[in-house]
Amino acid sequence: MADNSVSRKEREREQHRNAILEAALMLFSEKGYESVSVSEIAEKAEFATGTLYNFFESKEGLFREIVLRYLGAVQNRLNEVLDSDKDELSKLRSFIRVKGELVHENMEFIHLYMHDLRSRGFTSVQKDIMHAIGEIHIRLEAVFRKGVEKGIFKDLDPYIMGVAFNGLSSIFIFHMIHFPDTFSYFENIDTIMEMFFENILLKDTSDEI
Repeated sequence: MADNSVSRKEREREQHRNAILEAALMLFSEKGYESVSVSEIAEKAEFATGTLYNFFESKEGLFREIVLRYLGAVQNRLNEVLDSDKDELSKLRSFIRVKGELVHENMEFIHLYMHDLRSRGFTSVQKDIMHAIGEIHIRLEAVFRKGVEKGIFKDLDPYIMGVAFNGLSSIFIFHMIHFPDTFSYFENIDTIMEMFFENILLKDTSDEI
């Protein structure tokens, strides 16, 4: 009986925490980090300001939690793709598609990142982001290394290939964010694949793109 009561309280606390994070993300995205007060976030989430401090010690701590949650979701989904049982080219094609889906599904966070995170001194958060990107590059390196071992890709540095592949897709992501009316990321996945793999696929596997 007591255990059920604690479980219910924990669920309610998590729901309240999520409501605060969602309200903060919406306000940060709309108005910018500096222009949003803790009291505004509390009001948006329909809590007293004092209640918000029961969950987060500061506005910056709340901001960092938003970033960490997004990074965790991104890493989990991309890791699922790169750790799947698919062949290497299929994994990399899925990586491009899922990367685009993650951006499309999280445009509020993307706006926050573009407008605030890169221009402010959030040193610890920026380190978290760089660490997450580094982990993705390591996963991509493993996929390219396996492709080299199987004779799918030319014998080039797998880490460099992974970084370059992620970078190329990021250029197209940039266009999806800034030119949504004139550029379709998802309609150009074949183009991204062909542009990148044209020169690193061995001849007898080039028809697999």
